[in-house]
Amino acid sequence: MPDRGSHSLYDIKKLLPFIDSGYVLLTPNLRLARRIRDEWSRRQIAAGQSSWHPLALAPLESWLQQRWLEDVEAGHLPPRLKLNPGQVEELWRQSISRYEGSTDGLNLLRPDAAAKIAEQARDTLLRWRLDPHLPNYRQLFSLDTDCATFYQWLTRFEARLENEQLATPADCLRDLLQHGQNQAKYKVVLIEVDEPNPLQKSLLARLCNNLQQVHSGVESVSAELQAYADRRGELQGMAKWAQRLSSEHPDATIGLVLPNMDADRNALEYLLRREFNCLEAAYNSLPVNFSTSITLARAPVIRDAMTVLEFGLERVSVESVLALLRSRFINFAGLDSSDASRFATKLQDWGQADVSVDEVRNLANSVSNKSGQGVESLSFAGNLMSLAAMRELRGTHMPSQWSTLITRMLDVWSWPGERGLDSLEYQQVEIWFGVLEQFGQYDVVCGELSLGAALVLLRRICEQQAAQPQTRDSNIQVLGTLEAAGLNFDYLWICAMQATSWPAAAQPNPLLPLQLQREFDMPHSSAEREWRYAENLILSYRRATTKGLVASYATHLDGVPELPSALLEEFSLACAEPQSYDLDAAWTECYEQRDIELLESQTAPRVSEQELSNIRGGSSLLENQSQCPFRAFARHRLSVVAPSGAVAALSPAERGSLLHEALYLFWGNVQDSAGLEALMPDDESVLCDTVAGTALQKLPEVRHRTVGAACLALEKQRLVSLLQEWLAVEREREGEFRVTAREEDHSVNFGPLTVRLQVDRIDTLADGGKVIIDYKSARSKIADWLGERPEKPQLLLYSLASPETPVALAFAQVRSRDCRYVGLGDAPFAPGIATDITKAVRGRLPATDWDQLNTHWQQQLQGLADAFLAGGAGVDPINANSCTWCGLQSLCRVGLLPEEVT
Repeated sequence: MPDRGSHSLYDIKKLLPFIDSGYVLLTPNLRLARRIRDEWSRRQIAAGQSSWHPLALAPLESWLQQRWLEDVEAGHLPPRLKLNPGQVEELWRQSISRYEGSTDGLNLLRPDAAAKIAEQARDTLLRWRLDPHLPNYRQLFSLDTDCATFYQWLTRFEARLENEQLATPADCLRDLLQHGQNQAKYKVVLIEVDEPNPLQKSLLARLCNNLQQVHSGVESVSAELQAYADRRGELQGMAKWAQRLSSEHPDATIGLVLPNMDADRNALEYLLRREFNCLEAAYNSLPVNFSTSITLARAPVIRDAMTVLEFGLERVSVESVLALLRSRFINFAGLDSSDASRFATKLQDWGQADVSVDEVRNLANSVSNKSGQGVESLSFAGNLMSLAAMRELRGTHMPSQWSTLITRMLDVWSWPGERGLDSLEYQQVEIWFGVLEQFGQYDVVCGELSLGAALVLLRRICEQQAAQPQTRDSNIQVLGTLEAAGLNFDYLWICAMQATSWPAAAQPNPLLPLQLQREFDMPHSSAEREWRYAENLILSYRRATTKGLVASYATHLDGVPELPSALLEEFSLACAEPQSYDLDAAWTECYEQRDIELLESQTAPRVSEQELSNIRGGSSLLENQSQCPFRAFARHRLSVVAPSGAVAALSPAERGSLLHEALYLFWGNVQDSAGLEALMPDDESVLCDTVAGTALQKLPEVRHRTVGAACLALEKQRLVSLLQEWLAVEREREGEFRVTAREEDHSVNFGPLTVRLQVDRIDTLADGGKVIIDYKSARSKIADWLGERPEKPQLLLYSLASPETPVALAFAQVRSRDCRYVGLGDAPFAPGIATDITKAVRGRLPATDWDQLNTHWQQQLQGLADAFLAGGAGVDPINANSCTWCGLQSLCRVGLLPEEVT
């Protein structure tokens, strides 16, 4: 039964004589057939009927396919299994793949697209009744490389059809025309069918003893052209127009035609909701029906199901794992738990774009074992263990068998969740089960598949399946260009009528000879055909609109000037000046009357004694406090960590750690300047190679597998070269020295706050003076110590933690082609160490000698510690570089200035 509140979009009166005379009604598409059936049912209800015979009504293609089936059932045609469009494409994909495997030519970059184009090419040949195997046509195919290749694909494809008694929909109609026994006994009326293809025409001529055509009424409505400055303004004009007409004429039927539904639907829906005041509490009351929807693969509940299934494979993307943690369609809450947060952080720190499922499972278990709680009570790791126990997943099976196994895999995760589904999600899950049933029908074309191949096929089916929700009908319809054809509206608006897209440019099939396509006037083969097609479409709109027709275009798209389509010459221009997008008046009024109160909150609660025991960070704590107090608050009190990104090789942090480890091992062997001088060149090369190799072995095993042996070999070569370059700098030092500490642990107290440190290296000079050295692979400068807040206080902290004041602090800048010492002190132990404190400070700090400078640094560090303990958390970066590698901008909103807020 049709919805009693639905609105008439087709005038059935002109069909009544045909219905009474027993004609079969044929439409170009299912949408128009449903409209006519609804109008017929509504008419019967209005006449007081409680039951009635259904109309003899169907889309033209479906009706012809039914005639083929009747002949098969009657034994007039040999039985062949008819494939659906997805199965046809899969068969083409296999035929193309096998052809590529049998040749030494280049492989296709996009085999899926090639299969689709090949399917269209053969379907066109059949429907235009052309046999490419005839000598004159075969010669045309041989003259072009792409066409000749397609002919080879075609031969394999048709052999497969013949051997396995399979048929495409076009094959069925060809068989019906050539061998069918149906007589010319049908009386048929074609409704809004402008141009049947030659195969359909021939079948209609054979099957029908009376063939009529019906089109919409005579063109009489006024047609208006609207110009807008850009697409957003055009869509807004369409939304305002629809709202105004709906308000003035509540019973009027209104059509909104969007040629580019994918690009413009979301923007138009928002603007319609704004105009109809359906953005908040009334969100579900928008009186508009959209004819298209997203594909099933893009629906969140199905997207997460496909992600879950990937855990049955060997590898899975890190992005998919993180997305799954946030899903509400599986049986754990997600990032609410601290374990899940730790799991996500560690996973990202691996720096990989994809990881093995075994590694994910082991990581989940390790996080679980440390906390005793696990990622949501061990459900994540437990689910992965359950999948690993399903041995069937490692074999090959028919699609129908995979359909059952896939359901079992989803049950492991309690998909689609225990929180309940809304109406749209419920419908999408129902469609999913229908897709699984359809998936099982691919046995006839696929044979046995691995899980990976089965998931690729299943995803492809989901991408072809529309997830159209069942909604109440409305008198306002948003449709595509073809969907609107044949429907009757009181008012119709067609947007995006640019000259560059109406008519569309010719797009002949690249696998068919162009001469053949133009000779037989095939779809998209020439500009003339595209013009005729677009002209007929606009004519059908004008005939089907009774009160007002509007066409619109944007005068500029992406900054490029545009003109209206030449097909709109008879439309009257409504306004000489293009209209622009304007803000909603109600919103503008509210914005102008806003009352904003800014609360300055630069201080967090003071650090409590209980919180002190959980604070970690070492020297980075005071460095972050100096760089930006908010960074220290977020990282060391809130434990917020910016996620790591995937890297193809070793990350800068890993390369820095390797350098530290190699230098640690080297000085463990050499120990002092005498040992360095005694080291012969060959021995030095061997030692550098040894320590570099040992350092690389310290990398986690997962990184060895990810980066690969070739990359690690190159990194070892780089590290050896860098070590030798640095040792040349060490040999330039004045006087003897001994490395007395390496990676030594120290701590320094700032009241209740204890900062734990690990000093890279401490050298003892010949006179007993201590030099503290910090290895750096980046450029370093002593200016980092001399500001109002020291940018790099690490060495200053090391100095403070030392039992005695060092005679110098130095960065060991170990950087390819730029190795040097950079530092300050009383002892010029190496080139690059400044000893003139007054000159180095240049008045930036109140110090004229080394002792005064150390005293001032101690006061600065104490001030930073006191500010942290007191809750200092202002967004106050020391300079623009402070934000470069911070990663917390989305939390601190550093770019949102007060004037922008107000």
